[in-house]
Amino acid sequence: MARENLIACSFVELADTLVDGYDPLEFLHHLAGRCVEVLGLAEAGLVPVDPRGRLQALLR
Repeated sequence: MARENLIACSFVELADTLVDGYDPLEFLHHLAGRCVEVLGLAEAGLVPVDPRGRLQALLR
């Protein structure tokens, strides 16, 4: 799939997460994987902060 199409699909997937009960960590995991695809990376990681201010590493 072309890079532009991957980016467009990512925005559609982001909009699909705006429903009750969607797991934000599942989306972030998927987002890291999409970054690997779009940017041609070996790996990508996200480090969100939980409500207590602790970092939670997510790797793909």
